[in-house]
Amino acid sequence: MDLDDIINDMIYDLTDKAFSKLRETDTELDYAVTRTVELSEQVRDILDKLPEDERSVIDEYQKLKEVSDGKQMLESYKQGARDCTVILKKLGVI
Repeated sequence: MDLDDIINDMIYDLTDKAFSKLRETDTELDYAVTRTVELSEQVRDILDKLPEDERSVIDEYQKLKEVSDGKQMLESYKQGARDCTVILKKLGVI
C-alpha cells in the first residue's frame, strides 16, 4: 500500500465518521439514507425482472456512478484541505 492509498483510506474513514455524526443530528439526512437503503431492495427486485441486457446497463450505470461520486468526494475533501492550508498561510498561522 503506497502513501496515496493510505491517505485515501484515512480520508474515507474521516468522512464516513463525519457523515455518521451528521446523521445523528440531521433527521432529514438520516431519513433519506434509511429510505434509500429500503428502496434499494425494491430497486433490486425490479431490476431482477428486467431482461439481462437492460439490467446490465442499469447495473453498469450504478457502479460507475458510485465510482464517480466516490472520487468526487475524495477530491473535494483534498481540495478543502488545500484551501484551508492557503487560508491559514494567508492568516500567518502556518
